[in-house]
Amino acid sequence: FKRVLMSSKYPDGLTGRIEFNDDGDRRFATYSILNYQQKPGRLVQVGVFNGTQVVMNPQRKIIWPGGETEKPVGYQMSTKLKIVTIHQEPFVYVKPTKSDGTCKEEYTVNGVLIKKVICTGPNGTIPGQPIVPQCCYGFCIDLLIKLAMSMNFTYEVHLVADGKFGTQERVNNSNKKEWNGMMGELLGGLADMIVAPLTINNERAQYIEFSKPFKYQGLTILVKKEIPRSTLDSFMQPFQSTLWLLVGLSVHVVAVMLYLLDRFSPFGRFKVNSEEEEEDALTLSSAMWFSWGVLLNSGIGEGAPRSFSARILGMVWAGFAMIIVASYTANLAAFLVLDRP
Repeated sequence: FKRVLMSSKYPDGLTGRIEFNDDGDRRFATYSILNYQQKPGRLVQVGVFNGTQVVMNPQRKIIWPGGETEKPVGYQMSTKLKIVTIHQEPFVYVKPTKSDGTCKEEYTVNGVLIKKVICTGPNGTIPGQPIVPQCCYGFCIDLLIKLAMSMNFTYEVHLVADGKFGTQERVNNSNKKEWNGMMGELLGGLADMIVAPLTINNERAQYIEFSKPFKYQGLTILVKKEIPRSTLDSFMQPFQSTLWLLVGLSVHVVAVMLYLLDRFSPFGRFKVNSEEEEEDALTLSSAMWFSWGVLLNSGIGEGAPRSFSARILGMVWAGFAMIIVASYTANLAAFLVLDRP
């Protein structure tokens, strides 16, 4: 999508000609430079940027904070920075120098020369300790070289004295805490910048300012992807075949028991007026219909048991059917969720 968008060209757009360069910036775009001035109480256009150069309006000067019309001098950062790092492969490799104090030339598998810098050993920041020159290279060192070329500064690199990234520790079992490692050297003024795979957390972010992270890391649980199974017998997965067989057998056993209890009760075949035919008498087919209807939660309009004993059995069967249906529904929902990739 990004490549298609960058290759699009619109000669007559709402903001003029629309076209993008290789960096994703617009060509032939004009930007207004606005300055908020308290006297008019609004933003005033003091210049224009046409993509290549800035054209200022000589009739409207910039009003800087404090009401000054002259550009502030600002703060001049030192051109030579003290960089602290730590031995952490593959971000920073540390190897001894040659006998003449230089680094050995090494090449990658593609034939590219590995860029190395001289870094002092772990005792480089401790007064009175000998300084041991070593060779440092790796991803963070390449990043430092690129940054120095872009920001136009020089540097000297040293390894952290205690070999730690930086945590807060109590001083002499008191409530006072001090930073150790690279954090301690940066806050203590022994270093101007940390170039290392230092994890960004809330505790450190309260004391120093981090750059954009060059690596994201998180905890992930990997599981095997199950092949979705959507067959005709998917509705039978919540229960095992033995349970299905027992449920089907229970339906027919309950139906026969209902028929027998209702037939041999005083309100069945041996009622007082046995010569008249009773249309509502519970037959075997009606008992089967009642048993299946209770299990499948369908309305039973006719053919219900009449005797007290048969109705007691019907209520017990209804409670059993409610438990079976609830268990089936819960297991079916779980199977449907597990089948999703």
